[in-house]
Amino acid sequence: MVNQLKNKIPLYIMAVFAGIIIYLISKNHYLGFSPDSVTYYEAANSLKAGKGFTNLDGKYINHWPPGYPLLISAFSSILGISIMLAGTLVNALSLFSTTIVLFKIFELYGIPGRISYLLLLLYIFSPVSTIYIYGIYRKVFSYPCSFPPFCS
Repeated sequence: MVNQLKNKIPLYIMAVFAGIIIYLISKNHYLGFSPDSVTYYEAANSLKAGKGFTNLDGKYINHWPPGYPLLISAFSSILGISIMLAGTLVNALSLFSTTIVLFKIFELYGIPGRISYLLLLLYIFSPVSTIYIYGIYRKVFSYPCSFPPFCS
């Protein structure tokens, strides 16, 4: 049992590292807004306010799944933080969890540990992720003032 945990220490370090990276990169710039993310933001806000799964107009949202906004709303309510910060934390937790789940899948298919760690590093630092993170940093994907509730 102890040996199994010792063998997984690099995995947990890598997963924590991945979560911290996404948190640090997105905490000041958030994750950018697209029509989908605005809807998720509105849904999380309305869920937190007790208005159900609705948008800013009070209309029910019926073409997006409720799980993600529900999780963001729960984080926001339980931790007493803003919806934006809760979304950032949920994304960091998602990357952390995905890293661990991918490793478990690699184990299930008998992929050796070193190759699994290499694949996880490639996943965490993939070009798509790097471009997306660069875009967030440079605010290429950030359109907060296109949506009146987000203008400061």
